[in-house]
Amino acid sequence: MQCEGQCKRWYHFTCCMYPDPAQLPQQWQLEKQRFHCPLCRDALPPHDPSLLASAKLVAIVDRRAAQLPRCALSDAVEQFVAAEFRAAGVRLVGGEESLSVRLVSSKQFTYRAVSGLKARYGDSFPQEFPYTSRALLAFQTVEGRDVVLFAMYVQEYGAHCPKPNTNRTYISYLDSVRYLQIEPPDQRTLAYHAIINGYLRHACARGFEYAHIWVAPPQAGDEY
Repeated sequence: MQCEGQCKRWYHFTCCMYPDPAQLPQQWQLEKQRFHCPLCRDALPPHDPSLLASAKLVAIVDRRAAQLPRCALSDAVEQFVAAEFRAAGVRLVGGEESLSVRLVSSKQFTYRAVSGLKARYGDSFPQEFPYTSRALLAFQTVEGRDVVLFAMYVQEYGAHCPKPNTNRTYISYLDSVRYLQIEPPDQRTLAYHAIINGYLRHACARGFEYAHIWVAPPQAGDEY
């Protein structure tokens, strides 16, 4: 992406925090917004016409994780994590407010029963299993930018799902990176466990009775 300000420098999309237009509504017409790098933006007066022509893009680039919509699940996990840190005497660099947990996706899907199960258990076995797929992300503000530190995907089969999946939640994917800034620095695992346990406590309060964790065997060199 080329800066349209004074410097005319070229930037990688990721380095300049430029969003992918394909992931945003077409009516936003993001491709018509003018891009200015942070240095050129700071050099212009606030009401410069060129900045006004990039206001929507600037708002997207400068958005913060804490501004993402909150919900009961994300609030419960955030509060549980903060309580676990205080109990263990662990401190987040930047303070508690530097860590944000948000539910970034919640979609309804249906899993079709495979033919082998129908053949094994007969016609009484359900044809399909409705579930909710959720994605939970944890961010920390690092050097002025929000960094995704932890991701968890779950599949929730609620009270209306037929047996044997009734009131079962599956943690289907977990991942983390090393950028969590914490004191003492060897307590990253505490943060990840707190997010998982905070979710499980909230799921239990919503009526889920069973939790399953899907995991693949580690490959050589993987850190688990």
